[in-house]
Amino acid sequence: MLYNAIIFYVVSLVILFLVLFKTKEPLYAVVISTLVYGIFTFLNNIPVLIKYTLDGLFSFSSLRIYLLIFLAFYLANLLRELGVLDALTRGISSISPRLAAILVPSAIGLIPMPGGALVSAITVEKLYFKTLKIKRDYATYLNYWFRHIWVPSWPLSQSIILTAAILGLTIPDVLSTTFIGTVAVLTLIPYIVYRTLPKVELSERDVKSVVEGLWIFILIGLLVIIFRIPLEYVLLASIALVSILYKPSLNIHKSSFKFAAKWNIFVIIAFSLVFKEYILNSGADIQFKEFITVYHISPYIIAFLLPFLLGISASSEYIFVVVPFPILSRFIIVNGVINHLMLLLAYASGWLAILLSPVHLCLILSAEYYKVKIIETYKYLIPSFIYTFILTILIGYVVFNII
Repeated sequence: MLYNAIIFYVVSLVILFLVLFKTKEPLYAVVISTLVYGIFTFLNNIPVLIKYTLDGLFSFSSLRIYLLIFLAFYLANLLRELGVLDALTRGISSISPRLAAILVPSAIGLIPMPGGALVSAITVEKLYFKTLKIKRDYATYLNYWFRHIWVPSWPLSQSIILTAAILGLTIPDVLSTTFIGTVAVLTLIPYIVYRTLPKVELSERDVKSVVEGLWIFILIGLLVIIFRIPLEYVLLASIALVSILYKPSLNIHKSSFKFAAKWNIFVIIAFSLVFKEYILNSGADIQFKEFITVYHISPYIIAFLLPFLLGISASSEYIFVVVPFPILSRFIIVNGVINHLMLLLAYASGWLAILLSPVHLCLILSAEYYKVKIIETYKYLIPSFIYTFILTILIGYVVFNII
């Protein structure tokens, strides 16, 4: 059969959707769909199936990804336990409560953690309802949407790390394309701050707390993005530096280790890397390129639809990268050259689609905490999605055509 690998890919995709809708659990969806694809594709050659499975699980690049995710979560919990975010929140709120309504959730978004929007929801609750007196559905939207604005531009973002691993790129290479998504969403801030939020009188500005809360994030960004130092070295150095300066207790280190060693996250990542190995070694990416060429289907349509459909049906940002990107890799990387617009389109559609997902853990937790029906937030989420996506692609089209 000419396109057997594509057929098996579609079957595994259908199974992934079914499991997601049934269980709302990305772990089961990724594991089952990966195993189905691998068994269907390599059933006649079990030793090869075992080899590719082990390669996906234990190759040097896979072990590096596990280390990066572990260190990112370790540092995240360390900063949270030490109150670094609390200092940042105090400082931003003292400078501008209106800006703080957006910047506090976005600052907390710099720390990768499942359901992190609940942390920011608790942090800004008094600011939203006592200081600014905004409606609960709007507060839910602000906290949830702006909690995720750094996903395309922050080196600790899990989806950025996985995108780099799947496409065989460095993290700065990926960020040099996807950061445009953050630029687009940042243009919403002046309108929201000055047109939708009330002005509040200030008593005293606490710039020192802002510096105390931001320095580590600025350092990480500079070292990874500007100086292009490998992320694992930057994270190790950051953990060591924070430990020297703040002297966290042994209990805080134990808590950070426990937080970073959550097995379910590593199982998802491990099987995502196995899935990539199956796709690339089965020739599905090559067959897919031949298929859409023969039938004159625009790869840009597929690059939008696959991540979008997976993102809007998932509860985690892993899904929109790990399933479509291996099969899109032949269009994103052509003769060793990055098709920046294709990468931006695929990443932006998945990132923004997952913010529309009704099963996104951050949306569920934010809405529950603020006692709001999820459906009430969509009058803000949908226009934000449309605006941000269109502006992202327009900026990308202009920038990458000039370059």
